[in-house]
Amino acid sequence: MTGSLRKDFSRDLRQNAKFWVDALNDARIIEIHDAEIALNRCTDFQAVRRLHDRWTDRLNQRQALVVQGATPFPKPPIPGNHNIHPIETLEDLQAEGRLMHHCVSAYEPFIHKGECYIFRILQPERATIEIRFACNQARVRQVQLAYNGKPSNETRLDIESWLVEASKPAGSR
Repeated sequence: MTGSLRKDFSRDLRQNAKFWVDALNDARIIEIHDAEIALNRCTDFQAVRRLHDRWTDRLNQRQALVVQGATPFPKPPIPGNHNIHPIETLEDLQAEGRLMHHCVSAYEPFIHKGECYIFRILQPERATIEIRFACNQARVRQVQLAYNGKPSNETRLDIESWLVEASKPAGSR
């Protein structure tokens, strides 16, 4: 395998491994007990992706029916801005998952524990952002467009600029 093909394969494998892991997590939440068997029957990456998307839709529909009233999350340690907004309730997180057709609502336990924070960006592209902290420093863990699409460089740069600005002490912003 040439270096270019190996690099492409490795990138595809990493991306699709994420769908595998997310599908297993979704299946656990929606109580699909034979998820590994179903995933093992997939014959290609597209089949894994389709199964992931189907289970994500079930997760988003199920959670929308279960919740009653507003369920707030811990306040993010960094503010949003005019274009980037924190997702502050379980109901808002579920709506984000339904709108964007991805499994962000599966992150609910991690948000409640303060392990991650979810934001949405409206421009230059509509996307969902996961922020985690390491050594008291905010880091972008992932950015997903609808259907887990990849954002443009412009969107990534806007998010990085916001994160630098938001991480400054309140008096120096």
